[in-house]
Amino acid sequence: MIDGTAKSALRVIALGVSLLSLSGCLSIAGLPDNAEEEPDLGLHRAELAGGDVVVVPPQGYCIEKETLRIRATGGFALLASCETLTGYVSGYDVEPLVLTVTAVPRQSEAPEPDAEEIAAALGDRTVLRRVHGDGLTIVQVMASEGLTPQDDPRHWRAMMVLNGKMVGLALYGPRGSAVTAEKGLTMLNWQAERLREESPQMPHAYGPLAGTDPVLAAGPAAAGDAAAKTGAAVISGPDIAADTLAPIRPGTRPGTWNGAEAGTAPGGRKRRGMKKIFADLFS
Repeated sequence: MIDGTAKSALRVIALGVSLLSLSGCLSIAGLPDNAEEEPDLGLHRAELAGGDVVVVPPQGYCIEKETLRIRATGGFALLASCETLTGYVSGYDVEPLVLTVTAVPRQSEAPEPDAEEIAAALGDRTVLRRVHGDGLTIVQVMASEGLTPQDDPRHWRAMMVLNGKMVGLALYGPRGSAVTAEKGLTMLNWQAERLREESPQMPHAYGPLAGTDPVLAAGPAAAGDAAAKTGAAVISGPDIAADTLAPIRPGTRPGTWNGAEAGTAPGGRKRRGMKKIFADLFS
């Protein structure tokens, strides 16, 4: 004879078996074959220049994998909304924008270029605002036109020295966006501080000059390890840092590395051009 406690336990077991059976039927009949695969939640960290420059986006933003470039002495990362890049809602309501980080070897003992040097490097582009202090130079720029009809010709550029590398940042937004105005200045300042916080603290303020580092021979292996973790492209060949201001010159378009804009993405896919990426992000 079964007492009340045993009957209750049997009911719980029977209910559990029923629920498991139902869940199995649903997974077979109602869900797609790849339902159990982990969703792509985006890339939230990239180590450029052999780990000397570590990029961590703000909350709600991710690193675009197709355009990520990692090399022993430099690299490039493009940041945008995680929801836009992955298709998954991040839980953060963020402004649509494109923020790029470019690292190249430093060519002299001098600190970051000042606003006048950056303005001269930008050629005929109009500099609307100049801010220089705490190891960071920021300029607001007006181009003759945007990269696409969707993005604003106004954008922000910044330069800083970090662990012996010259680091250039650029921030773009849709036409009329707050990030092309005062909000963009705040975001660039925040991202520069984040770069300093996340990157290793080198013993010297500026590090060795480009071309004098005795451990560069070991760099490609480190770059390869970092790229393997992220699916980024590893770029070999000569450095592009003969021109220290290369990261902010007009010839260096967002998403290019050493002048190369096309190529093959991880997995053998053809890379999207930067105009297409901007149009997709700001449409």
